[in-house]
Amino acid sequence: MNRLRLILVIGLALIPSVGYAARCDGNFQLVRGSWVSTRYCRAVEIAKVARESGMNVSAETLLRHPSRADEVCRFIDSDIRAHPACEEMHAIFEWAW
Repeated sequence: MNRLRLILVIGLALIPSVGYAARCDGNFQLVRGSWVSTRYCRAVEIAKVARESGMNVSAETLLRHPSRADEVCRFIDSDIRAHPACEEMHAIFEWAW
């Protein structure tokens, strides 16, 4: 019986905990069953397009450093996939100042 408990405890410890991961589709995040444009998903989209263009940048960097987000948006300005996200990010950062 102790061996069975030990196996069960070890098995449960090895199962990854289920954490919250935002579900994004472009600039939109699924929130309570509705798709909402969020700052996080816009940053993810911009970072994805930037990486495909050769820049090494993460969404977290863009969220923490508005100047870096602005720089990345200027670099990928010609890519239509990031244009709406960059416009919204710029408007938010401009308003925050």
